[in-house]
Amino acid sequence: MSDAGCRKHLTSNQLIRVNMISKLWHRLFLEERPSIGLSFFRIAAAITTGFHVIPSFFHLEDNYCQTAFKTFNLQFFPPVV
Repeated sequence: MSDAGCRKHLTSNQLIRVNMISKLWHRLFLEERPSIGLSFFRIAAAITTGFHVIPSFFHLEDNYCQTAFKTFNLQFFPPVV
């Protein structure tokens, strides 16, 4: 059934409501327009990625133990008997 066929059985209040919902749907989801919210999200994502990735390119002396992965800590890893 076509859209016009469905609308002829509606009361005037229902028809107004359907038209409002239809206009709202088109305005929110179907119109192409620049989105400043999406731009802010992309900027925030780029900054967050930069803050997490860029420091990994540098040798950070304080972030790990010098003897890590080189010596065994027998108090933490007791030998299996």
